[in-house]
Amino acid sequence: MLKKALIKMKKEQIRKERQKVVKNAAIGVIGGITAGVIGGILLAPKSGKETRNDMANAATEIKKGSKDFVQNHSSKLKFIHLKQKKIMTENDEADTNNEVTAQENESNNDVM
Repeated sequence: MLKKALIKMKKEQIRKERQKVVKNAAIGVIGGITAGVIGGILLAPKSGKETRNDMANAATEIKKGSKDFVQNHSSKLKFIHLKQKKIMTENDEADTNNEVTAQENESNNDVM
């Protein structure tokens, strides 16, 4: 029982670490895209009014793009999470079956 609880805790910890890595990667990608767009706009040889309009348009596009990015990847992450949950449940069931079999074998050996 204790071993099963420890394994379950370890799996949960691994899952949380993976979520953190994916979140940080998404933030990095969005930040990099934003910095590139802003740098490109500021370095372009245009008048102040044109640059402000370009920045407003870029901000709108970034907002839309980041929403699309989050929506697309959140559905993929949900799918992966459900798949992992299914695998973990199957593994837990297999562990339980193995424990029951081991206990039965021990009780049979005690009888003999």
